Amino acid sequence: MDLGIRQIECYSHAFDYTYDRVQAYNVASLKSASEEGTVQIEQLCDHHSSLRTLRRIKHSFKLQQLSGRHQQSVYNLIDRIAARYAGRHVPSSGIFRPNVGQYRFHLTNGKTVNAAIDSQDSGDIGSPELLDWSDIYFKTNKWANRDYPAKVRPLANSNPLILNNISKLSEYRKSPKLRDLCCFVRVWGGANEIDGIEHNIRLIESVGRAKITRFLGAYLVAGDIGAIESRLTAQSIPTTRAPLKRDKLWGVSASSRINVIRLGMHDCIPWRMFDLLCMGAVVVLDQMPMTVWPQPLVAGENYVSLDCPPTNGDCFHSRYESIPELLEFTLSNQPLIDHIARANADYFDRYLAPKTFGENIISQVLLGQE
Repeated sequence: MDLGIRQIECYSHAFDYTYDRVQAYNVASLKSASEEGTVQIEQLCDHHSSLRTLRRIKHSFKLQQLSGRHQQSVYNLIDRIAARYAGRHVPSSGIFRPNVGQYRFHLTNGKTVNAAIDSQDSGDIGSPELLDWSDIYFKTNKWANRDYPAKVRPLANSNPLILNNISKLSEYRKSPKLRDLCCFVRVWGGANEIDGIEHNIRLIESVGRAKITRFLGAYLVAGDIGAIESRLTAQSIPTTRAPLKRDKLWGVSASSRINVIRLGMHDCIPWRMFDLLCMGAVVVLDQMPMTVWPQPLVAGENYVSLDCPPTNGDCFHSRYESIPELLEFTLSNQPLIDHIARANADYFDRYLAPKTFGENIISQVLLGQE
């Protein structure tokens, strides 16, 4: 029986901040893995080019700075303008959820397979309604220790920001190492952006005590920013209230022997993992991943774990005290560092590069039809 792909339908929402962003890598990968013209994108907004520009303006860091205490009023005005021109369109399912992409795979045998790609950061199902609608439901943050319906399959948490930079990131694999470590952390976390702050701070403080050369920084976005700033500055830990430019972060990461990152706000594997794998970087995670990818990431093969999760919201435990020694021990093991760097570059090329990433999605869709 011919189970080839005739057409793949998907959607674009020009004004919504989340939808196109989190589905961009999936759409690009499906295009890369299929014949030209197979992927058809339906616009869910009228005047989509203008609305896309309006979305970029609304969510720009520069507008946040300029609007100050009037930020919400400015956002409301932009939303009203967008609503006036967007029109009212919904996917064929009749449902729209910003974190859950919808795809219809039309097979050459006449069958149609409904697929969803849930990019919600938490392990929860992002849309029970779209789970019912789907024949196969991909979950980018599928927890290893939770039960899901059989149709729920794992998928890597892809970073769309690398799409036009894969060659550049791959070239970074050759970068000379100028320092031992890079650790630049956005200080927030937990379900409400606040609960995870103390863990972030103590992680940065612990890294700062290691006897190594480092690029260390804290990007302050939540909580009592002034108090956090004072606390870290007193320990000579650099802080910033503005994001680090992407090319700067990539360059520093590539020129560091190891990179310390933490799990995301809802314990997902963060987007930065994608960048670091692409550049063949050595990753040190604050704790073991909660989520599983189709090809599992393995401790000692793709990352080193500091084994330091917050414990029931209480960040004050002795594991932080062991972090400097763990980092120094890891840096003393050059064969391990070389092995992880090679393994991560190979992992990206074999499983995460757009063509192979798209082929995995398509193969899973077709496998369910056999």
